[in-house]
Amino acid sequence: PGFRADGVLTVGVALPGVRYDQPRAESLFRELITRISALPGVTHAAGASCLPVPFACIGTSFWRVDLAKPAEGQLASGQVRPVTPGFFKAMEIPQVAGRDFADSDTVDSTPVAIVSEELVRQQFADGTPLGRRMRINVQHANGRNDVEWTIVGVVGNIRSTLDGPVRQTVFIPRAQRPGTQITLFLRAARDPLAIASSVAGLVHSIEPEAPL
Repeated sequence: PGFRADGVLTVGVALPGVRYDQPRAESLFRELITRISALPGVTHAAGASCLPVPFACIGTSFWRVDLAKPAEGQLASGQVRPVTPGFFKAMEIPQVAGRDFADSDTVDSTPVAIVSEELVRQQFADGTPLGRRMRINVQHANGRNDVEWTIVGVVGNIRSTLDGPVRQTVFIPRAQRPGTQITLFLRAARDPLAIASSVAGLVHSIEPEAPL
């Protein structure tokens, strides 16, 4: 599937929407990931808007800014996955080129994207994608959907289904496409279920009303 699931605990966290707007929710999730990373037995901790399978997460279209926009119906399509820094390490998805997302990739910084090798193969046969910009039919945290996303990295392909072709994938920072729900991915040194109660206790010490 392009990622390593064994040794990973997934935890879905939903915050009460009446008390959390998206910026406040993302701030809490960042604090939560930082504190979980310090738990004994946790080697990597990160978050994403969706599980890798069996969902495409956000299915949408995109095009290169440096080329003429294709006609409607001829736009390239794929999946967009908002993730936090460290997601690729937690899931052991290989970083092929460029960089990972960073805490400095915020709602106020340059919109950035990391793309899959399959997207590079189909869209950038003429050279490196790093530094190139794409338009993606997805809304940025600033409320605009006409944002240009700069490609800063390339990672290995992942599957959203275990059969059928590999889909072109665009990863974007959670901070630039936030939400009040998140799935945490915690890679453990040994049995991942052994850290489950500690993780649950930590979540509820920060927000007692958050269902897991």
